[in-house]
Amino acid sequence: MRKIYFLMIVAGLMAAVGYPWYVENRSGSQIGSFAAYRQKTGFTPVTVVLSQDQSPVRVFVDLTPLKGYYPDSSRTMLTLTASINGQTVMASKLSFLASSAETRSLQNAEKIFRDQAGDLVIQEPGEYRFQVGEGDMDELSLKQVDLVLRAQTELSDPRVQPAG
Repeated sequence: MRKIYFLMIVAGLMAAVGYPWYVENRSGSQIGSFAAYRQKTGFTPVTVVLSQDQSPVRVFVDLTPLKGYYPDSSRTMLTLTASINGQTVMASKLSFLASSAETRSLQNAEKIFRDQAGDLVIQEPGEYRFQVGEGDMDELSLKQVDLVLRAQTELSDPRVQPAG
């Protein structure tokens, strides 16, 4: 009987922690990573051709600040808008507060923060234009900003209930 209860607890933990983490971070396949800001050139729009078989597309923004700068305010650091044929289909405010810094290179010890802008359901195939811009922060110390798109992502199933 104890084994059954133990298995129920493990299954509940997997449903409560493992499943949402997998859906948010590992589902789908990466379309690509695109430069949206560089220190020398500033903000540039990103145009990507998307089709309905890639839907839904999860949109992430990776922020690499200059050394010593960390997101510490509840204000919006960046904004992201996505449009097709001049019609806005997504608008997001990005604060990077809930994201943890990831070190991708030990040589230069740069910290990279990732924030999820949302999921984009492709209703109409074509060229989507993504524009990243400044939010309401007074002073941004940015080195680079990358737009990361992930195709065919899973959406969380509200029927999955933690048990145990």
